[in-house]
Amino acid sequence: MSDWNPFEPQSPNPVPPTAPNPPHRSSAALRTFLATLSAALIVAFGSLLAVSSASSVVQPQGMSSGSAPSASSQSEPAHSGSASSYVENPLAPQLSLSALPQTSSLTDQQIVKKVRASILSVLVYEQSADSGASGLTGLSQGSGIIMTADGYLLTNAHVLESRSDVYVCVVLLNGETFHASVVGFDTRTDLAVLKADTNGESLPAAEFGDSDSCEIGDPVLAFGNPGGVAYANSVTKGILSATNRFLALDINSLPLLQTDAPINPGNSGGALVNSYGQVIGINSAKVTATDFEGMGFAIPTAQAKTVINQLLRYGRVINRVYLGIRFSPVSELDASLYQIKPGMQVTYFADNSVFTGTEMQVNDIITAVNGTSVKTATDFFAALDKCSPGQPATFSVYRPADKDTSALEYEISVPLRSENG
Repeated sequence: MSDWNPFEPQSPNPVPPTAPNPPHRSSAALRTFLATLSAALIVAFGSLLAVSSASSVVQPQGMSSGSAPSASSQSEPAHSGSASSYVENPLAPQLSLSALPQTSSLTDQQIVKKVRASILSVLVYEQSADSGASGLTGLSQGSGIIMTADGYLLTNAHVLESRSDVYVCVVLLNGETFHASVVGFDTRTDLAVLKADTNGESLPAAEFGDSDSCEIGDPVLAFGNPGGVAYANSVTKGILSATNRFLALDINSLPLLQTDAPINPGNSGGALVNSYGQVIGINSAKVTATDFEGMGFAIPTAQAKTVINQLLRYGRVINRVYLGIRFSPVSELDASLYQIKPGMQVTYFADNSVFTGTEMQVNDIITAVNGTSVKTATDFFAALDKCSPGQPATFSVYRPADKDTSALEYEISVPLRSENG
C-alpha cells in the first residue's frame, strides 16, 4: 500500500517584513483537523485523514484493492471549532458566487494579473515562553484568499492547526503584513475565516465563481505559496480532472474538485481558478504517494459557500445534524452484481447514535431520506443537508437476504440531533 500524505504548512526561509520570526515546520500540523475526521476516513485515503500523535508522517491503513471504503459520522457530536465567542454578527458580509461571464475566457497572463494580488501568505504562531522577546513561536504556514476589500480572508482550518488561540500574520503580494484574527473555522470541511486588521486600507478581493458551472477538462490555475514565502505567489496550470471526489465519507464531508495542476505543501488555502479568473476551489490536499502524481484536491465553492457564510456570521457551523453511524456506499453496479439495493450500507453504530434502540442493524442499507432516493454519497449528503436538528427524519432501509431470512424493507422515523450537542 502506498503512503498517502496530507498537506503540511511549510517553513519559509526569509523573514516577512515587520512580521515575527517565520514559523517552522510543525510536526503537529493538521492534527486537530485530521483527528476530528479520523473516525470518518476512507481507508485507502487514511493518511489524508489520520495523523499519529508522535509524528506528522501519516501511516495508511491496510486495505485490499477490492475492499469497499467505509465512512462515518463521528462517534460523538463534535465541536466543529471556532473562535472563543459564538456571538452572532448579523452585519458580517456573505460570500456570493458570480455566474460565468458571457465573454471569451482570459489568457493565462490576464488571469494572473486579475488574481495574484488576492492571494496571500498565512503565517501562524503561538505564545511561548521559550520564543524570546517576541513571545511567539512559529506553528505553521499556508496560503489564503482575500474575500472582501475590508479584510475578510479565507484559508484552511488545518493551516491554523484548527485553533483560535493563535497569532496570525498575513503577507500580501506587495510585501505588506497585517495581523489577522480568527473569525471561525470548521474542522469537518477544513475551512477557516480570518479578519485582517487593515486600518482602513482596501485589499484586492478575489472574485468567486460557481464551481457547479465547471466541467471536467476545463483549464484551471492554482495559486499559492508552495514551500513557504520563499516561493510565495506561485502559479501552476492544469485541468479539472474530476468532480465529486470524497476523501472522507462523513455526513458533513464536501465533495472535492480534483486537478492535475501542481499543488504542493504550502498551497493549502490558496485558490483554484477557472479561465475567467474566478475562484472555484480552495486548495486543500494532494496525493504524494509513490507511483501517483498530478492528483490535487480543492474544496468547491458551491458546496463551501454555506459553511463560509455561517463562519462569517456565527463563527461556527450551526444546525448540522448528527447520525452516529459509519457507512459504506453501495453503488448501482455493486447492487446489480450482488442483487441488492444501492444506498448507504451501515457498518457501525455509536452508542449515542440516533438509531440506537431501533430495528436498524449493521449491514442494513439506507436507500432514501424523507422519500428522496440516496444511491450515491452525494445524494445522501444532499438529502441530509435538508434536515434540521430537533426535527424527525424518515429513513427507508433495505436489509439484504441471508441464508436464514428473506430481504426486508422498512422505514424508521427518528428525531435528529445537532453535532454540537
